[in-house]
Amino acid sequence: MVSLVDVSGRLTSFETGALRDSISALLKRGHKDIILNLTDLQYLDSSRSASSRAFTFP
Repeated sequence: MVSLVDVSGRLTSFETGALRDSISALLKRGHKDIILNLTDLQYLDSSRSASSRAFTFP
């Protein structure tokens, strides 16, 4: 099963919590195929700290 996560607004090192929580919840439920829909994303902080915080899972 493929899960779709819609991401909108801004994604910075300070605003990654909700995305990380959503992905973590999907992973805990056994969803391994996850697609991020970034169509409505207005700003993405490309610094290393933002991306590593958003996508580092235990």
